[in-house]
Amino acid sequence: MSLSASATTNTLAMHCAAAAANAIGGGVVKVPSGGSFALSQFTFGSMSNVIIEGSSQGYNYGSAKSSSDFTVTTGVWGIRFPVTSAYCELRNINVSSNGSLSDTYPHTIITAGVEYGILLETASGILDSVTSYGFQYGCVQADYGQTNIYEKCAFVWNTKVGFASTKGSAACYAAYHPNLIAPSDLMNATVFTFRNCTIRRNGWGMIIRDGAPIFEGINIIESNHFGGIIAYVGSLDSGCSISGRLYLENNWLSYNTNINSTSDAINVNNLLKETASTWMSWTHSTNTALNDAGYQLYAMAATGGTTQDPGQSNFYEMRMVNSGTGVTNGKGLYLKQSYLWTFWDSSCTGGDQTNAVKLGDGTGGFYANATLFWNFNGTLPATLGNRGAVIDRDRSFSGGLRMTNGTISSDTTFGLIDGVTAPSTITSLAQIYIDSADGDLKIKFGDGVIKTIVVDV
Repeated sequence: MSLSASATTNTLAMHCAAAAANAIGGGVVKVPSGGSFALSQFTFGSMSNVIIEGSSQGYNYGSAKSSSDFTVTTGVWGIRFPVTSAYCELRNINVSSNGSLSDTYPHTIITAGVEYGILLETASGILDSVTSYGFQYGCVQADYGQTNIYEKCAFVWNTKVGFASTKGSAACYAAYHPNLIAPSDLMNATVFTFRNCTIRRNGWGMIIRDGAPIFEGINIIESNHFGGIIAYVGSLDSGCSISGRLYLENNWLSYNTNINSTSDAINVNNLLKETASTWMSWTHSTNTALNDAGYQLYAMAATGGTTQDPGQSNFYEMRMVNSGTGVTNGKGLYLKQSYLWTFWDSSCTGGDQTNAVKLGDGTGGFYANATLFWNFNGTLPATLGNRGAVIDRDRSFSGGLRMTNGTISSDTTFGLIDGVTAPSTITSLAQIYIDSADGDLKIKFGDGVIKTIVVDV
């Protein structure tokens, strides 16, 4: 295939080569190295089993490489996998636009960049060693999304979000993707897979409003300007969950400055809309500890409830690091509204430990329902609206739940194991237990003194 680095566009040449591969039942279209090739609104159309492959690995930690690079500065998207395509793939490719954010607060958009870098509306797309750089939305699943695979990809320096997944519906297209025409074939996302991907230095890291991403290997979400991952279920969405292994660090580069309602963080990002004419609800405060922005991982919904998604999420060996260069008060995990989330052998350390982990809202009717922390390292938690959290082997505070503000309450009863050995003394901590020696309810104070509250007679 002949591409020209000096051509105004190489879209027609790419389409002809891909169509030729499709005509013989599929094949590999080789993209030469050594130049940046202008491209605009390339689509796989109704192609099947077509692979566009660069000459060297496209994945990297920071900026896009120059080898096998498509430069996109016009149109609405760079490369599109429509619902009519099947089993098409990008491999060892960079897709770049000219978007940029200001390095200083409030990180306003200097140049927006083309809207979508890579747009998927199919159930079987593959991105292997692909970088999407400098767009508004680096990579977006807008329809279907089942079984898509992202392997060793980097979504970096995109002005609004690195990666996002939204529901395939006419209403969602109108609200979240107003510059796209909704396909006639629309479907929710289900399971899609990330393996060893990097998402960094974007406006937001990831916005998940539909589907169930599974993270395998080592996936890094780091140094995104306004927050790491948002899992949000709005009035137009069906539900979402997240599972797997993640490393989240230093997401919110301007923690010490208020993110307000006029910031580019929120009200220019269509993926944070509630409907076509309204934005999702945020808490804005000059007290950054109360601000909904700035968490490594944030879960929320338009309405609260005991079984309201985001739900059924499972994390293994997940690490959330709340501080980094220039950030001393970073925030960790906020499950403002969630249902059945589990953290196995995970940690949330550094930064602002009073806001490292927050469960529920406490005032607005939003709750963290049935959350499990197993072998967790971090301060647990400043609980405001927790319903049914289980903490087992919390390494940060002697195996228990520490309350730094608010109260622990129950709508029904509190349960204690009926008969345990008298606990060891812990300075400054009073422990209530039922003594297995005589069945009486007792309290042991931090100085070692034991008093009987009530006898079992």
